[in-house]
Amino acid sequence: MVREKERGTVEQLIVSPLSPFGIMFPKVVSMTGVILIGVALSLFLVLIPLFAIPVKGSLALFFAVSGLYVFTTAGLGLFAATVARNLAQVGMLAILILAPMLFLSGALDPAGSHAAVAAPDDADLTAALLSGYRLRHLAQRAGLA
Repeated sequence: MVREKERGTVEQLIVSPLSPFGIMFPKVVSMTGVILIGVALSLFLVLIPLFAIPVKGSLALFFAVSGLYVFTTAGLGLFAATVARNLAQVGMLAILILAPMLFLSGALDPAGSHAAVAAPDDADLTAALLSGYRLRHLAQRAGLA
């Protein structure tokens, strides 16, 4: 969307008979499809045959969750693109959106090294909202999982 704004072609999209959903949804679906094809190629042509990494679990579930993740992050990207006026602003918004998600997810450092309010042993709502690991942990402590 930012390129359409910068090139002046967004006006052509606005006067087209398509609804805003009809303009944005195909962009998200096409990005999701391309990324899932890349994931499949890397999994079946590189990881399994070249590195002999065993695949355990459901591949259908893996691709479903990967598709959901890509779909939601593409939606966040399109949200940033509709708010921003140029590509530099989109880059800055991406940092503001993705950095907290990455830092609070436990992907970069162990969840136990986070501050006490974000530690998995705390049963407060803040810890529950930080990542799926914490939700799973709280569910196990409550006897739900």
